[in-house]
Amino acid sequence: APVHPANPALEAMEAEQIMEGQPQVPENPHSEYGLTENVERIVENEKLNAEKTSKQKVDLQSLPTRAYLDQTVVPILLQGLAVLAKER
Repeated sequence: APVHPANPALEAMEAEQIMEGQPQVPENPHSEYGLTENVERIVENEKLNAEKTSKQKVDLQSLPTRAYLDQTVVPILLQGLAVLAKER
């Protein structure tokens, strides 16, 4: 893969394309609009969030009822009560 010292994310994408056997695109058509860095950041954030949520789902299922409610339902109720108090 060609080396891009200024953009290690691009280098990682090319390495993934080689591993998947997909043809490499020499230049990204969206790069002139500045979309590639934003898209890469979004993809990385979504991957991290997906890992965190899958861990949270497992953790939530193993919690006792009181702890589960404290972590899931109580924050929503507190937000709703705060909005209600402001309206009154």
